[in-house]
Amino acid sequence: MYGMAPDQLDRYRQAVAGDRTGGQLEDAIAAIEKEGIGVSGRDVLKSAPRGYPADHPRIELLRYKGIVAWKEWPVEAWLETVAARDRVAGFWRATRPLSTWLADNVGPSASEGVAR
Repeated sequence: MYGMAPDQLDRYRQAVAGDRTGGQLEDAIAAIEKEGIGVSGRDVLKSAPRGYPADHPRIELLRYKGIVAWKEWPVEAWLETVAARDRVAGFWRATRPLSTWLADNVGPSASEGVAR
């Protein structure tokens, strides 16, 4: 979720702050990063979001306004082969834990006209 609507951001932060769901997100990120894929925040706050303590164990994740998994590949000949499809499919498989966590804990925005 590159950017979250206000209702999504509220659900995201509640889930990150929760012991069970926050731990699940940390596990998902660790598994993805083990595959050589980066997970980072977008539009990161400089301090703790309102209502959350600055010393929260997952404060870095709480500061995110969006979260993405990212992998860059150099422009090489394999990009024109079946290997490109296989690498992209491998990326999707590897990042499924994050996608699943976001779907289960954040979901789509209830706000009309918000495409995220």
